Amino acid sequence: MDQDELLSQAEAARLLGLTRARVAQLIDAGTLPYVERAVIERAVRRSEVERLQATPRRSGRPSKPPAAHGPADQRTAPPPS
Repeated sequence: MDQDELLSQAEAARLLGLTRARVAQLIDAGTLPYVERAVIERAVRRSEVERLQATPRRSGRPSKPPAAHGPADQRTAPPPS
């Protein structure tokens, strides 16, 4: 098998024994890197799924990705004096 074969989130979920929603959470948390495709769904490399399979699982929810800093943060800042 090609280690860089792209898998759908559903295929990755099946291999990991997780739900598709849980795979989406892992992607959003940055635990499972993904590849943007021309279609709407994100794809993951088989090698990344296998890496995640080899990692001991922790219980609970995945950590949230770091907060983005940008224009939204600037709107909450007080106006310059």
